[in-house]
Amino acid sequence: MRRTAFTLVELLVVIAIIGMLVGLLLPAVQQAREAARRMQCSNNEKNLVLALLNHESANKSFPPARMGGDGTLPNGNTQPGDQRYGSSAFLQCLPQLEQQALYQQLNDGKIFPAVSDSTTSSWTQVKNTATPLLITRPSVFVCPSSTAPPTLESNANYATGTYACCAGTHGPSDSGGPISFKVKYENDGVFFYWRRIQQSEIKDGTSQTIFLSEVTDAEKAGSQNTWFQGSRHLDCFRTTDNPLNTKYEQGVVCNMYGYKASGAFASEHTGGAFFAFGDGHVVFLSESIDLKEVYRPLSTRAGNEAVNGEY
Repeated sequence: MRRTAFTLVELLVVIAIIGMLVGLLLPAVQQAREAARRMQCSNNEKNLVLALLNHESANKSFPPARMGGDGTLPNGNTQPGDQRYGSSAFLQCLPQLEQQALYQQLNDGKIFPAVSDSTTSSWTQVKNTATPLLITRPSVFVCPSSTAPPTLESNANYATGTYACCAGTHGPSDSGGPISFKVKYENDGVFFYWRRIQQSEIKDGTSQTIFLSEVTDAEKAGSQNTWFQGSRHLDCFRTTDNPLNTKYEQGVVCNMYGYKASGAFASEHTGGAFFAFGDGHVVFLSESIDLKEVYRPLSTRAGNEAVNGEY
């Protein structure tokens, strides 16, 4: 009798064809997934800007990138230790993000520095009872394309985040000695230490002013990004001093506690990053964007620069 079955050669040919088809389809599947992740990232930024705008509507000012100072205030007074809240603008906006319960559990948005520094021991005089909750990681603070682990390398109890507010153009280049006051308290963007900017102060217009963007390497000391804290060149406080996608140890850096921070915005999306503007629109800016003529001017609130609408 005649047997009907596949020969080994035929089977290998079929397997090879299937392999070729999978190889052809895989890039398309990956592109579709990345497109979905990019859309979610853009939506996250839009929701964060809307929360900032709603906060401004309720409080007549935008939240600072860091609620308190870190020692001496711009007027020369030393800030009491129990008022040096490290709370980020995002933490202060939790009620506008439908996270009222978490906001209240986090001491109504008031958290204190985790460690002391050389200014005074009063940093740690008030116990931060919110610490156990700081491992919480609401999804709106994380880009789906981010590969950063959920917690810091240096502290497994601190959750990482992907987004940061824009303080302006003054960054590591202005961080030497007393000049650091310009970075923290006199920056030319909307979100920096202590001071609450009103919408009327954004003379360039909210549609021409960057509010926030993305960061990478959130778990590493030199680019640490926790969604609940604002720190100079780190966390939810970044600048356009360095070009987009500058690594944390490259470009102009500030030596901070043994590591180098560039304070730059960066993204794991290929070729650039998503930026959210003050009117709520989100744009993908190329990493080749002109630094002096476009990128930095877009980060100032009242620079009176003429920026072409196509960027």
